[in-house]
Amino acid sequence: MAIFTRCPQCGQLNNDEEAKLKRCPQCNTDLLRCDNCRHLGNNQCDDPQAQNSYIDDGEAAKNCPQFTSKLTEKITNIYSPLPATLWVPASLAIVIGMIIWTVFVTNPSVWASDANAIHMEISAPAEGSWNKPFPVTITLTSAGRQESPPIFIEFDESVLVGGMPTPEPVRSTHEQRRMVLEYLGLPPSGRMVVTLPVTPRQLGVAPFRARLYSPRIRLRESIATDIKVIRQVTRVSNGGIEP
Repeated sequence: MAIFTRCPQCGQLNNDEEAKLKRCPQCNTDLLRCDNCRHLGNNQCDDPQAQNSYIDDGEAAKNCPQFTSKLTEKITNIYSPLPATLWVPASLAIVIGMIIWTVFVTNPSVWASDANAIHMEISAPAEGSWNKPFPVTITLTSAGRQESPPIFIEFDESVLVGGMPTPEPVRSTHEQRRMVLEYLGLPPSGRMVVTLPVTPRQLGVAPFRARLYSPRIRLRESIATDIKVIRQVTRVSNGGIEP
């Protein structure tokens, strides 16, 4: 008997070798959330030891020792052999189904041409004040012939800390000094402008680094720009300068 974790986003059945599978290897969906725990019902945690740390955004599961995933499934004899009278027609049916899926559903020729059809541009101020947020604009454009799969924007938070973007993503996560924003796919020839408020951690040159990707197609694009962060200077009434 083997234990697997089924992703609620893409349905992928993942081998649960770790005690807590954090992300789906197929689509990068965050699996370690309170709404995926067996102790959560009607937006309330029923475990006495975990109730005090529960919050509505579901991030408490990241550090909760009582987290028990409700996405796990126990499967017995998943590779049990079939007699030839069954596996031969079953294999043919699988092959035919894959051909139909490839030709009429996924249309790989379209995806091949659309793999690099989404582009990212960044507009940021040349200079910003230390410890005060300022907006960085990320523009995504699609030249594809069909709607793209969900897309992700990964932002390095080692120097600049991100706030809540506009429009709000389907999901946002912060881990290991990086922010990941998940958005629905862009329509054909579509355009989306994401405004992200960032706050500098230090003075000097602050590099803004962002990466655009989608797990379902060969989409990988990175872009960067430098922002000079200064300490704001305020003039006082006597003509002096107050730092």
